[in-house]
Amino acid sequence: MKHLMGLIVIALVSQFSAAQAFWGDDWLSLYACENETDSRICKSCRLSELKVRFVVDRQKRSVITQYREKSMVNPPSEHTNCVVIDTKNWSCESKAKSFVQSDGMANGIFSFKRDFLNAEGATYFTAFSCAK
Repeated sequence: MKHLMGLIVIALVSQFSAAQAFWGDDWLSLYACENETDSRICKSCRLSELKVRFVVDRQKRSVITQYREKSMVNPPSEHTNCVVIDTKNWSCESKAKSFVQSDGMANGIFSFKRDFLNAEGATYFTAFSCAK
């Protein structure tokens, strides 16, 4: 039983180390913005409790995004419809039944726009944010 517990502890530590090596510890502070212009320059926006981080894969043209609020970390999500220049310059678009989202990073500043859609597919609310 001692050996089994030891193996479990080693596996958990290894998994944490692999995650740290993959993600690093570069969480960016997320800000809520009033409009798209403010979100693109990340100015005049309100600091939120959320943090965000990214892993950019230039070859796959994908970006993995993960959000954290205080100690709660959301599972990572992968965006595959992206244009990737490098880790500081990329853009992605996502579409679903209830929203259309565009996000990206330009010169190291992340900006995000989400149009929330009603049942007819019309935008009823738009949210903007940025991170730096």
